[in-house]
Amino acid sequence: MLESKLIFLTLLHIRGIGRKSLTDISKERLCLVKNLQSLYELYQELRDNNARIEAIDLSELECYFKIAEKIFKAHAQAWITIIDRFDEEYPQSFNLLKSPPVLLYAKGNLACLHKKCVAIIGTRHISPQGKEMAELAGKIAANKDFTVVSGLAIGCDTAAHKACLDNKGLTVAILGNGLDTIYPAANKGLAERILASEGCLLSEFPMGVKANAYNLVDRDRLQAALSYGTIVIEAGIKSGTMNAVQETMREHKPLAFFEYDEEHYEKHTDSSANKEYLLQKKASGLNNYDSVEDFLERCQAIPCAIEQSLF
Repeated sequence: MLESKLIFLTLLHIRGIGRKSLTDISKERLCLVKNLQSLYELYQELRDNNARIEAIDLSELECYFKIAEKIFKAHAQAWITIIDRFDEEYPQSFNLLKSPPVLLYAKGNLACLHKKCVAIIGTRHISPQGKEMAELAGKIAANKDFTVVSGLAIGCDTAAHKACLDNKGLTVAILGNGLDTIYPAANKGLAERILASEGCLLSEFPMGVKANAYNLVDRDRLQAALSYGTIVIEAGIKSGTMNAVQETMREHKPLAFFEYDEEHYEKHTDSSANKEYLLQKKASGLNNYDSVEDFLERCQAIPCAIEQSLF
């Protein structure tokens, strides 16, 4: 059979074929694709079920396949591992997503993707107290052998990643762009430190794809899906962080916000979501070492819940 990654890379070049179309392909059907002719037959089946998929002939499909081969080789040369949804390295928790990634691109220690993880996320406009809380959460998570998942953004993400590393922990940075570049560029050194410390960089976007608002939203859902629970340091009610919050709630995973006093909320509008979610009791409140430790204890039960959901 053809390499499944090459099959997916080829089909993704065809207009109208996206994650949804490819998620519906079973492993058994994929095993029947042994050459370009049988790949073309698979394409025709997809198009029969979706008239919006562009019409191409076999020669055009062959061109897309050759492009896929070049993409595959380029990632290998850059030490970027391509993971498809049938690989052992693929995090099973991603299958709980409404639209799971078909392909993932990873650099570093892939074992991080299968350890107990907690997302520690928040605004780029971090306050001094928020920075202290991010460092506290990152430290405790590392000490409790949780892998810290965040997005490598300036602010809360950076503080959480660094605190985890400072305490000899593992951390995964999920990016909204291809792994041939680091966004933001200011965190290139942090990304290198993550890799040097047995951590991992992860994306669902191939090399050459730049970060944009849509890609960052996609990135946010992966943070929640990979993790046993989510800790929000500070976030505005309309911030991108809320995409991960909504996914955490949809999957019924533990959710916590750090709580601050009224003066803090008045001064820092980028913590408005903290105030609202805690007032409405939509999340647990964190304010010290013990509360973070207790929250992580709650997260320990999540793998059993995920397994029951999947099987």
